[in-house]
Amino acid sequence: MCNVRKLEQFQGSTPSPTPSRSQLIYLGNISDRQQSIITHGDYFAYGGGGILLSRTLVAYLLPWIDQCQKKYLTSFGGDEMIGRCVTEYLHLNQTQNPHFHQVDHQGELRGYLQSGINCLISLHHMFAYWQPFPVRHTSNKSQTMSLLSLGKQ
Repeated sequence: MCNVRKLEQFQGSTPSPTPSRSQLIYLGNISDRQQSIITHGDYFAYGGGGILLSRTLVAYLLPWIDQCQKKYLTSFGGDEMIGRCVTEYLHLNQTQNPHFHQVDHQGELRGYLQSGINCLISLHHMFAYWQPFPVRHTSNKSQTMSLLSLGKQ
């Protein structure tokens, strides 16, 4: 069972002069696709699935932002740039949370959803590579979402 309230523990952190390691939060997850991990790595949170940074971490990262942007300008994207900066300048690895999903799979995804995923905080690229209902049954994405919401009732 998924309880998004678990994320509330990260709310309201205020930067302090001497932060504890528990105040420096870099939370997210890697891609769900092995090829993406091989190509881009597994040390940073993939932005599509979501990245959660504590206020304290952002405050401590700010002095290095210009350096990070210059040094990692050719990174895969902003998510990799953030990952490299947090890792290099703050010596902090991401805390992987399996409930953030960067779905980079192509083709049929019904099995993915039926595989026993326990909790979804985010599900990115869901409809980029997969159309769960044939075109003749839906005219737009909001109608598709309405059909999916029927499954929750």
